[in-house]
Amino acid sequence: MEHAARTLAEQLVRWAVGLTDMLASWDTSLLIALAITLTVLAGVTGRAVTGGGILRQTLWVMTTTILTLCSIVVVWVLAARYLPIPELTGMLQRFAAIQSTGMD
Repeated sequence: MEHAARTLAEQLVRWAVGLTDMLASWDTSLLIALAITLTVLAGVTGRAVTGGGILRQTLWVMTTTILTLCSIVVVWVLAARYLPIPELTGMLQRFAAIQSTGMD
């Protein structure tokens, strides 16, 4: 179970770094609009979890989680653009590189 959790964390970090790199060239106004849109959609899908059977609830939870993670990455890109946190971005990229090579 620990290995599965570690693999999931590694994949999430790689995904976040890739999405961060893609969004880095976007205009600030687009990023703000995207963050608001994703947050609102995550809230709407979060409300949808309350209805339906277990399969439908699982689908809505996964959708809400994905939208929330995307929103977090967009906010991270905005924060990295205006706050002095390149050390943290570099740390995440080094973590992803270390994990992909299997070095601890």
